[in-house]
Amino acid sequence: MELSRILKRMGFSEKTYSEVIVTLLLDNFVNSAPIGVLLLDDMLFSRVFKGSRTYELLRKGAKEGTICVTHDPRLFYYSIIRKEKLKYIFIKGINTPCLSGCNGYVYFKVVKYNDLGDYLAVYMKPLSVYLRKSIPKTYNRASYAIIEALVYYSKIPYTTPKKICKYVEAIKHCVDIVYHSSRSRTYRAIARDILKRALSLVETRKAST
Repeated sequence: MELSRILKRMGFSEKTYSEVIVTLLLDNFVNSAPIGVLLLDDMLFSRVFKGSRTYELLRKGAKEGTICVTHDPRLFYYSIIRKEKLKYIFIKGINTPCLSGCNGYVYFKVVKYNDLGDYLAVYMKPLSVYLRKSIPKTYNRASYAIIEALVYYSKIPYTTPKKICKYVEAIKHCVDIVYHSSRSRTYRAIARDILKRALSLVETRKAST
């Protein structure tokens, strides 16, 4: 099976950013950090923001790395806050260290990046995929934000006026997440509809008091 088909089955998409952890190697220095990745035809794309270690490594010449696929929130937490707790393994056919405990790994080479001021637009060529078990699914913020928005929406009819304002603001935040992490018209339409219905519920409750 060609790599692009495997990546699609893993959840990589041209419209929705998959939340993964990237590991870069440069001169024996290894760094792991969460990034969002799109699949554009046979290339992977990411925006790497200025000020991050990933940004600095790319600017200094890092040319290859590993995308680590996991749903374990601890690994995302460790890769940002507690890097000393990260453990690495080496896998045959992958030249860079792989983050231990992940479901799958995508070995890539950096083809190019465009410096757009606040961030680098990075294009990566996937070279191989290693799966620990079955094909793993990547995490994306959009689908989880929609679920979170629905949870807040379902609470509005049964809570206090003070909490209603808090829940509406939380839903607005979820909508922002959907728009920033996905170009899917379906996801965006669902998010807008949840917010619209939430605001309508608020008005209904105001009218009844």
